[in-house]
Amino acid sequence: MQVLYVYNDREKYMDIKDLKNIVTIVQESSFSQASKRLFVSQPALSQSVKRLEAELGVPLFYRDRSRALPTEAGMLLATKGEPLVLSLEALDREVRQLGKPENRIVTLGMSQFYGHHMLSKALKSFGEYNEGIHLQIVEGESYFLENQIKMGRLDFGIFPSPIYSSSLECIPIVEEEILLVINENNKEAMELAVSLEAKKQEIPIESFAKFPFILLKPELKLRSLVDAICLEHHFRPKAIFESENLDTCYSLVRDNYGITFLPNTIRHNKPSDGIRFFHVDTKLSRRDLVLVSMPDVAEKLQLAQVAKHIGEALQRP
Repeated sequence: MQVLYVYNDREKYMDIKDLKNIVTIVQESSFSQASKRLFVSQPALSQSVKRLEAELGVPLFYRDRSRALPTEAGMLLATKGEPLVLSLEALDREVRQLGKPENRIVTLGMSQFYGHHMLSKALKSFGEYNEGIHLQIVEGESYFLENQIKMGRLDFGIFPSPIYSSSLECIPIVEEEILLVINENNKEAMELAVSLEAKKQEIPIESFAKFPFILLKPELKLRSLVDAICLEHHFRPKAIFESENLDTCYSLVRDNYGITFLPNTIRHNKPSDGIRFFHVDTKLSRRDLVLVSMPDVAEKLQLAQVAKHIGEALQRP
C-alpha cells in the first residue's frame, strides 16, 4: 500500500512500510528496539530511513549513538503518520474479513508454551461464542504476535503482559504468578527453600543467588521480568543454560541441572516429576495473561466473553 506525495515536481510514492518504520522508531527512541518490533534487521531499517530522507530532502533523525532523536520533520511524520498507518491497516483487515461468517477463517496467535498448556481450553471457549468459524493457530513469541495483530495478519492472540501498542485491545484472562522451581533431588536448594517457606509463606529470592539457574533468553518477556525480580533483590542470576522455551527450562530442572522461574500455568498442567514450586517474596512476580486484538475484532468475536470463559476454565483443575 502506498501514499502519494510530490517531490521535485514529480509524483513519488511513500511506502506505508517506510512510514510505519518512522512511527515505530520514534515510539521506541531506538533503531535496535524498533527493528525488533518490526521484525526487520537494523541495517535494513536504517537503509529505509536513509532512502526516505533522500526522497523527502530532509533529515528525519539526528545522528545520536545513544538513542534515536527525531528532527522536526521526523516528529511530524510520526505524529501525523501513525493514525494513517492504523487506518490503512484497519481497512486492510476489514476487507479481508468480508464474507459470510461460516466461511471465515480466524487466526489465533499463541506461544508454543501456552499452545501446549491451554490451547484446548481456548478453543472450547472461543467456540462457545463463535459457531461455524474455522480457527487457525499461529505460534510465535509475543513480540512477533503483537506485531502481526497490528498488521492485520492475526485476528487475536493470547500471551502475557505487557502489551506495547496502545492501539490494541487488551483483555485480562487470568493473573499469572511466577514461581521458583526446584528439583527435590537438589538437596541444598530444596532444604533452603523448605526452611525459608516454613518461616514465611513467600521465600526471599536473594537466598538462592549462589545456585545455577536455567533461564529464558534475554530478549524474552519472562526473562526481563526474572532479571527485574533478581535486581530488586540485589543479585544477577547465574545462568548455566538459556532457552527460548519454557518447557525446555522445566525439563532441565526435572533432570536436576539447576533451578528456574516458571509461571504457575505450568504447575497446573505438568505431573509432579519430583518438582517443587515456591512463592517468591516480591510484587513483581505477578503478571496478567491477556487476550489481544484490534478493538473492532474484539467486538465482532465477543472476545471479552471468550477471555472470561478461558479464565474460568484455567481456574478449574
